[in-house]
Order: sequence, then structure tokens, then C-alpha cells
Amino acid sequence: MGKHTQSFDICVVCALYEEAEAVLDEFSMRCGVSFTKAFSGMDRYAYQHTTIQNKQGEPLTVLVTWLSNSGPTQTGLDLKPFLHEFHPRFVAMTGICAGYREKVKLGDLVVAQYAYYYEEGKIIREPAGSSRHLPEMKTADPTSQVIQYARGFDGWKKPVREMKRHKLKLNPQLRATEEPSCVVAPMASGMAVRGDDPFPWLREKYNRNTVALDMEAATFYRALRDVPQIHALVVKGVCDYADMTKDDAYHDYAARVSAIYLLSFIQEYVTAQTMPRHDVPSIKPPRRISRRAVLIGGAAIGLGLAGGGVILFTNIRTPTPSIAVGTQLNFFETTGAIYTPVWGTPTMLKGFLGLPMENTWCREVQMELLEFGM
Repeated sequence: MGKHTQSFDICVVCALYEEAEAVLDEFSMRCGVSFTKAFSGMDRYAYQHTTIQNKQGEPLTVLVTWLSNSGPTQTGLDLKPFLHEFHPRFVAMTGICAGYREKVKLGDLVVAQYAYYYEEGKIIREPAGSSRHLPEMKTADPTSQVIQYARGFDGWKKPVREMKRHKLKLNPQLRATEEPSCVVAPMASGMAVRGDDPFPWLREKYNRNTVALDMEAATFYRALRDVPQIHALVVKGVCDYADMTKDDAYHDYAARVSAIYLLSFIQEYVTAQTMPRHDVPSIKPPRRISRRAVLIGGAAIGLGLAGGGVILFTNIRTPTPSIAVGTQLNFFETTGAIYTPVWGTPTMLKGFLGLPMENTWCREVQMELLEFGM
């Protein structure tokens, strides 16, 4: 167990550890592999990784991890560092969700065609004193290519049917009402776990085709907008109807059917032809260095990020004497992991910052920088 710095073909992110455990178990058993524990370089979060094969016989490296806490906020905070560090070509989220009982049964699968936050918008006070929500729905979705694959995919049916018969102790010949089902439909996301049967008003007020409800799908898809050339998919098993009958009886089953679906989808569609890997530079682990920086008007600024690096300023050290306005300022430009001095004038800084330099005092300070080589 230790630090692992390679890129991965597949990154599976689950909101809960029990969901990730289902992925680890199903992948291990069905592919005959074992997982190795490791830690990310940026956040030092735990993950497990292995190598499987797709139906073309191509090796696929797989990373499985789970959030430090469930919910949309933590999804965004935890997901992006993994994407930037490991550069997967396909990212997925599996696990459990609530379903609309008029469209799905417990244990059925929902592939999120797109996801939206139903809580977004504005809340106003009516003349009578009551509050009213004015929705401002923004949707986030995967690539059209992935959804097109999902609509025609049936490779999940046989393994899910076998698992359902075994887990639920059903007869070898399933009745029509017992057959597993998968729908590709919109999924709503919110901040809270609900047990008040929200589907009637979600479908009436926000999207008439809403079939599932979770907390993370919308953030998951949104986070991937900023990372080009990565395909993604959210697939979850229905564990309850978000009403008064809500309990945990179907948690394990729903998590496992979504893991089986995902494995089947990966082996079918993550190939060199359909989702080729794009060569990307690796990210160096962060290291602390000391450099001279510039303090303008009392606010720390980062300059010259030509190499695409990220610099976080921390721990301001003892300032040196003030420098008069108009004096050339010494700051640093990053090229990879090497810092070279660059000379500029307040005029150049004005163009860079969009700030007026007249009557703005400047001074050099010694600062500690946290550098991420890109």
C-alpha cells in the first residue's frame, strides 16, 4: 500500500463506501482480479486499483474510490483532483438512488441521461407572506456518444438476471414482473435525502420525465465539463421510492446491480476505437518552495501562470521595505516546475490585472508557495 502516480483508463467514484465496496467485490469476482490500495498525490485520499480486460482483450486500468462525505458539495471537491491527477478516459458513478414508483421497481437501473439541481433558482415572498420558488434549472449531461451506447446496450441483462435470482432466491424462470429493467432518463439531484414522495411535483414543476433522485449526479456531470476528452456515465440502482416506505433493505442489491451494469458497459465500450486515450502530461506531486512574490494594495496576487500551473499563497513572511510606484517589480513565471525571474513594470501589471496602478503602493514580500507542476 502506498502512493501510485500512473494514469488510469477508468475512474469509478461512489458517494458511499458501501457502494464502492460493491464495485470492488463484483469486479474482483467477475474478472478474477485483486485490488491494490494506494493514496492520491494531491489529497492523500485512499483508492484501490487493478487491471481488467475489455472484450477486445485490451488491458484497462481501473481506479475505484469513494467520497469523504456524500452530497453535491463534496462531490465537486473530491472529484476534480482525481481527474487532474489520473487523467482517466472514462469516469463513472455507481450506487443507489430513489426511483419514481410509476416507472421503475426496486432494484431496477437508471442511467442518468442528464441531471439537474431542482433547488436552483430564486425564492421570493408572495404578497400574502408565503414563499415561492422560481426555478432556474440547469442540466448537465455526459457525451452524446455514451448515451447513444447506453440506449442500445443490453449486455448487462444476463449477469444482472442471474444475480437477481441468486440474491432474491427467485425461481430460475423469472416472471415478466420480476425481469430486471433499465431506463435512460433524467435524474434530479438535491442537498437532502427525501422521504416525502417528491416525484409528483418534480415531474410537474421541473421535468416531466424525471425518474430518479439522488444527491450527486448533477455535480458529477458538471465537474466533467471543465475536463475535455473524458467520457462519463452515472448509473444507479433504485433502492427506495423516496416516500414513507423508505428503508435500507435494497441498498446492497441496488449497489451491486449498478456495479454489474458498469462492468459490462466498460468491457463493451471502453476500447481503443471508441474511447481512445489522449496523451497528457503527468502532474507532479505538490512541493513547498520559497520565492519572492508581489503584494499590490495589500492583496496577494499570482502572476505568470504561463505553464498552466496552480499556485496557492500561504504563510506571508516578514515584508521588505516598500517600493515606490513606477519601480520595476520582480516576480516569477512558471515553466513546468522551474521558476525563472521575469521583469515587468506597473504598466504591464495594469494590463495583466486590470487594476489602476496610480496611487497604488507596492512592496515585495517573502511568501511560501505550494506548487503543482502540470
